[in-house]
Amino acid sequence: MNRCAAPEPGIQRLIKVPGPRVEHGVTNLYIRILVFAVSGFSGGGVFVFAYECRCDTLICMNTIKDVTGRDSGLRPDPMVIIEQYYSPGTKSYEYLVEHGRMVAEKALEIARKVFWLPPGMLFIEEAAMLHDIGIYMTDAPHLGCTGEYPYIAHGYIGRQILEEEGYPLHALVCERHVGVGLTAKEIVEKALPVPARNMVPITLEEEIICFADKLHPVTPEKMLTRISVAEAREDIKVYGPAQLRKFDRWAAMFQEA
Repeated sequence: MNRCAAPEPGIQRLIKVPGPRVEHGVTNLYIRILVFAVSGFSGGGVFVFAYECRCDTLICMNTIKDVTGRDSGLRPDPMVIIEQYYSPGTKSYEYLVEHGRMVAEKALEIARKVFWLPPGMLFIEEAAMLHDIGIYMTDAPHLGCTGEYPYIAHGYIGRQILEEEGYPLHALVCERHVGVGLTAKEIVEKALPVPARNMVPITLEEEIICFADKLHPVTPEKMLTRISVAEAREDIKVYGPAQLRKFDRWAAMFQEA
């Protein structure tokens, strides 16, 4: 049975990440130049080596600084947070964890292809695992969720949960991943049952997770599967041409055919 009650006040299970402040702009530039210079002379083998070094460097740096560049000495443990709201062994728990892992895997795969931008790898993994944490409060029986809210509300509900847990940046991923993002105008015009504010991906990390999520549908017949970009386009098309253009822009930027 899902734990629908809020966790005890004040409980914060966090991972302390030691280490000095790291300023990595110069390092990023140096490695970026190295990657392209070496790849031009030595072929794919050395390029792959430099590419992996670049990603490892980002993972290390993002344990110290969050995606906005501010110091961030505390990181969430997604499984600890999930188990405050979901009971292991339930249908909703199994879906949430497996779906989160699938989205995180795809999001990290995309992030490695655009490493020069650069995306926050650790943040992406954490936020992807937590992006659907609000589903237990929605009416989605095929996911094992028997809440009172419509499924579309799980985004802003997830934001509220993670803000209360102390992770405002991860919380924004929850709110902004629904569809390809919802504008305040769209919410009002379509009378959607969510707060009338802009809920669209803004940061690179938010866009990557949102795109990866669209390749893992929540519908009963496609649940816990990965679909092609072409199939995802058909799903997005029903929401309108503007939404499809945004999805296509992401597909091109993330080198996804």
